[in-house]
Amino acid sequence: MVTLSCPKKSQSVYKPRRPEKTVLFEIIKKHYKTWYKNSEKPIPNYIDKAFRNYLECGILANGFACAHCDCCHRDFLIAFSCKGRGICPSCNTKAMVETSANLIENVIPCVPVRQFVMSFPLRIRHYLQTHEILQNVLRIVVDEIRKRLIICSPNVPNAQIGAISFIQHFGNTLNYHPHFHIVVADGVFTLE
Repeated sequence: MVTLSCPKKSQSVYKPRRPEKTVLFEIIKKHYKTWYKNSEKPIPNYIDKAFRNYLECGILANGFACAHCDCCHRDFLIAFSCKGRGICPSCNTKAMVETSANLIENVIPCVPVRQFVMSFPLRIRHYLQTHEILQNVLRIVVDEIRKRLIICSPNVPNAQIGAISFIQHFGNTLNYHPHFHIVVADGVFTLE
């Protein structure tokens, strides 16, 4: 049992999400199996797993934790989440916020940064089907950014860059759309 403390007795500590009442959930539940069976190409396991986990996320029947609020003396059931970073809007947002907070507080120094988004034309996306190929392409992209930044700082000995990258597989319509998000410090660092 988890004990919660609400800041004000008039406020509710926990409001269930009710994912089964959303349009996205209804569409996926209704059409996923048909889409999976009729797909012209085999659906990768990670995509199938993301969809199946989403259909179980936030549903009390699939598991829950009990919580108690000491202020209002109420008990709550909190449904387990899928903790996915693909289909589920709730878990994806939570993971994104936690990752961003960690990067800002613990990783990225207080320096100006630039964001790059690297997308690929439709005609070559079928060549980028595996994570290994995407990682190799990402290394090439980051290496080109590194070379350009170091060229712009010729007087800095042992110049190095600071960069963080994320590989994404889907577009906004859940189509296969591999692309990179890269955050790069706007300048170079020296090891001396």
